[in-house]
Amino acid sequence: MKKLLILSLLLSPLTGFSQGNIATGTWRTHFSYNNVVSIAQSNSEVYAASNSGLFVISKSDNSITSYTKLNGLSDSGISQIGYNNTTNTLAITYKNGQIDLLNNNIITSIPDIRLSPILDSKITHHIYSFDDYMYLSTDFGVVQIDCKNQSIKESFLNLGQDGSDLKIYASAISNDSLFLASEDGMLAGSLSDNLKDHSKWKRFDNTSGLDKTSIHVLSLFNGNPITGIDNQGLFEYENGLWVSIDPPLNENFLYLQESSTGTVVTTSNAIYALSSSGIGTISSAYLTGPVQSIEMNGTYFIADKQNGVLKVEGSNSQSIYPDGPFFSQTKKLVSIGNQLFALPDFKTSGGQPLRNNLGFSVFEDGFWTNYNATGYPNTQTTPEFEDISGVAALKNTIVLSSFGYGLLIWDEDGFSIINESNSTLVNSSPPERNVLISDISASKQGLWVLNNNTTTASLQLWDKDSWSVFSGAEIMSGAQQITSTPWGDQWMSIRESLGGGIHVYNSEDGELTLKSNGEGTIPSNTINDIIIDYEDKIWIATTKGVVYFARPYALLSDPDQEAITPIIDNSLLFFKENVNALAVDGGNRIWMGTNKGVWLFDKDGSELVEHFTADNSPLLSDVVTDIALNNFTGEVFFNTDQGLISYRGTGTITGIYNNPKIFPNPVPPDFTGLITIEGVPFNSTLKITDASGRLVANLEANGNTAVWDLKNETATEVGTGVYFVFASSDDGDEHQLGKIAIVR
Repeated sequence: MKKLLILSLLLSPLTGFSQGNIATGTWRTHFSYNNVVSIAQSNSEVYAASNSGLFVISKSDNSITSYTKLNGLSDSGISQIGYNNTTNTLAITYKNGQIDLLNNNIITSIPDIRLSPILDSKITHHIYSFDDYMYLSTDFGVVQIDCKNQSIKESFLNLGQDGSDLKIYASAISNDSLFLASEDGMLAGSLSDNLKDHSKWKRFDNTSGLDKTSIHVLSLFNGNPITGIDNQGLFEYENGLWVSIDPPLNENFLYLQESSTGTVVTTSNAIYALSSSGIGTISSAYLTGPVQSIEMNGTYFIADKQNGVLKVEGSNSQSIYPDGPFFSQTKKLVSIGNQLFALPDFKTSGGQPLRNNLGFSVFEDGFWTNYNATGYPNTQTTPEFEDISGVAALKNTIVLSSFGYGLLIWDEDGFSIINESNSTLVNSSPPERNVLISDISASKQGLWVLNNNTTTASLQLWDKDSWSVFSGAEIMSGAQQITSTPWGDQWMSIRESLGGGIHVYNSEDGELTLKSNGEGTIPSNTINDIIIDYEDKIWIATTKGVVYFARPYALLSDPDQEAITPIIDNSLLFFKENVNALAVDGGNRIWMGTNKGVWLFDKDGSELVEHFTADNSPLLSDVVTDIALNNFTGEVFFNTDQGLISYRGTGTITGIYNNPKIFPNPVPPDFTGLITIEGVPFNSTLKITDASGRLVANLEANGNTAVWDLKNETATEVGTGVYFVFASSDDGDEHQLGKIAIVR
């Protein structure tokens, strides 16, 4: 077991930081908390878990504290939480079997199940609290947690009738017997028996009033076990029989929880309060997808799939969840200026619109703002506009594309829509919304638009005044990503059903298709990403490696030009390995997202600068699916299959400042991070000297930013004093940029 002290994810007020910035070399998560998977409560707080994190709501003022893997949790992918009032302990279980116990702001990690090689699925479905213990109902049996000793006390495995594996979905204790809801019906065993022996368990069938079917919910009602059978109703255990409770509820049951007045019943459609006087409905205008519900002193808290935690008091209800993107799974990241746009998925694996109404989310100055047409709480309203596929900026206007609805224009006048009714865009199958735009890209000519499923107008250009339609190869009707170049070429990745590869098009110079077995040989016809760096090289990420074209602007006139595979340590970089995403930072270095973490290379891919994995960093997962950079701050956003996280890197494009920002400055005694010098000449060489003019360190800027680790040329930490920063010009002259005060 490993004990970890939970620390608040707060930044010290350091000179040069805005409210939304984090320190260079540090991380922060960007989780969606509105999809709540489990809920629990103490007398003073409500605990709610999304797949990626935990948040705590104060009952007194609704204030929120969030916890993630960055500030205390041992993992991500939470399955269930439960609270033990006797010991004031919160149990947190993860999909991989990891268990955390939170008590007095201390987390105790229990990795036994996660590390077990004999178990297959390790999911926990339900947590039941009794005395000093919590009972975990799992895919492999029941685990009893001793909350005082913070350890596993017992495990009841192989509970099938013949000693086989049995999935347990919920548990409850009544009259010294442990009741279990399982995939094979209801079981009960005396706590005085050896419950490790499968033969000691009583198994209920229809002679007891309960069908022997898969049962997923169980709790207590007036001290008696109560369960629900889908489309049959609720059943209470009395005098050895299961008795139907009237009126029967024709519902799919998700969760039962004992309350101060009876039992709270959560179904797929509604919340019910069961008491001795009957069954009542708990209503909320924000209820969209209930998961679990609890009650204390007449106040109900509901875990909802879409709207976080719903607090219901009589006829009043509100939606509560922390700041974050509106959806838990991001498909695409796009950085525009100081804004990061996050988009959910927009089409099926078969290439059809998902009809996804989740909208889009924008991160700016440290906060997320969510936009959609649903009217859900805590979101900004847009016109109906589903399946958002791309974002671009055109002449101070934000344009979003949709795989069905056309273009959404966002300017100082608000939102407006362009579709087949007011442009040359083509609806491939009216009257449904099928203006299928897979991507957009802005250039000096205007906005380039990929209009799928039409061969006559698959590539279009809008300059805000007029539309132009271009005819090219038929495969352009299946283009899925477009990268516009400063020299007028359009590089388009083609979907695999049309042969894949890349199609390069220029309305004046012609067109060319790049294939793995053809011209400009690329590693694979399955293209994941295409970017342009600051030297006008075009980088291509594929399922079988990464390459770049050194002179892409000459490709149409020189089609024999070959793609270059970077070489590192005498080997081809990512040879036959999947590369999911690419991004270029302010120093023209290349970030690459793979299924083995995220990598930062120099401008030619020949030197490794950083490699982050889930093991050596806070990265949420080794599967990195997209990357975007805020080149003003150097913050790099990594989308993974476990959520979104960012890291403040060292490469920016801020321009040159008359007085470069140096932070933190002064440097406090306990500081152990990096000093950031922002606004220096592009990719310049800097010198750090002491007060006597002796050279202390040489620094190389990445773009307009340099960092110093407070060490001298011999890798020794410098002492207290004032240090001066100089920049060298092309003619060899040096000028002072600033000074740094260090206190040790």
